[in-house]
Amino acid sequence: MRGFWLYIYSERNLYGCLFALAGLALYFTGIIKDFWYLIVPGLYLVGMMLNPPNRSDLELKQNLADADIKNALEQMINKAKRRLPPEAVARCESIKTLVVEMLPRLRNSQGTQDAFAIKQAALDYLPHTLENYLALPPAYANIHPIKDGKTAKTILLEQLALLETSVREASSNVLQGDAQKMLVNSRFLEDKFAKPENFFS
Repeated sequence: MRGFWLYIYSERNLYGCLFALAGLALYFTGIIKDFWYLIVPGLYLVGMMLNPPNRSDLELKQNLADADIKNALEQMINKAKRRLPPEAVARCESIKTLVVEMLPRLRNSQGTQDAFAIKQAALDYLPHTLENYLALPPAYANIHPIKDGKTAKTILLEQLALLETSVREASSNVLQGDAQKMLVNSRFLEDKFAKPENFFS
């Protein structure tokens, strides 16, 4: 049943219907008479074929250098934002900003769970979240309830909010780790140089 509604809401079907309606208009105005019953379905097929299925292809390479992640995220968001709700674009921009700000700090946190979470948010979680949404026809995504009365648009916004929160929390953990390193260094310096006799030890 889901596949049926996906097709009904798809742009391919809408374009096909427009072409078929144009064929019916030609029939009722007397421009075409014979074989109209073949021409109208044929026009539907033409309209459908002229509008191939959407393929978002937002996947990012996993081995991108830090310097390239910012550009890759910007290109991905620019490519997707035409079909995203404005609220979703704002969330994506916020996630991108958080990730880009943290990238220089992750060099000192390589191998930690928080560093992994931040990078995966940029290279995996965000692209796949957007791809899953963009694979749906826009009308279906905005109107048709798919779970607990929620549309795909509502679910997308919830997923992006959750992703933004997780990146923000991971970033906070990394910053706290950096702050702890400063405190450790401060204690070392105090122990080392607090007493005059230690200056030359």
